[in-house]
Amino acid sequence: MLNTYWSLLALGLFGAIFSLALFAVLLVFTRKKKIRHTYFWTATVFLLLALVLSISILIPCAKDYPMVLTGECVEDEATVMAFTHVREDPDGNGQTQYSQPKFYLENKQEYIVLYVSGVEVGKTYKIRYLPNTRICEVVESVE
Repeated sequence: MLNTYWSLLALGLFGAIFSLALFAVLLVFTRKKKIRHTYFWTATVFLLLALVLSISILIPCAKDYPMVLTGECVEDEATVMAFTHVREDPDGNGQTQYSQPKFYLENKQEYIVLYVSGVEVGKTYKIRYLPNTRICEVVESVE
């Protein structure tokens, strides 16, 4: 779970820094008349989209950062109610892939969708998760 968090944080930081650095390079080349303004504005739009995407990744990571540093994650018992994403296998062999299970948190009386694999609908698990990034791991199966 923590490896996934650090990878997500690194992806967000890299995207934001790379977008800003590339924008600065484009700005310098445009001022020196080596790039047309049309190309500059087109690239600026794409870099702005990349920056917004990176920031949307960084904000939940920043909110969970204190929990990751202290090692305190939210632990709860939850029952898998359904999967929110169903995807047909692109190989055409008829297999279906399920992801992002919807859990019912029994102590809080609420539903939450988390990123975890290896769970089955209808079973109850003791889970540990980060509430903002929604990264989860199964601690044990409760019977």
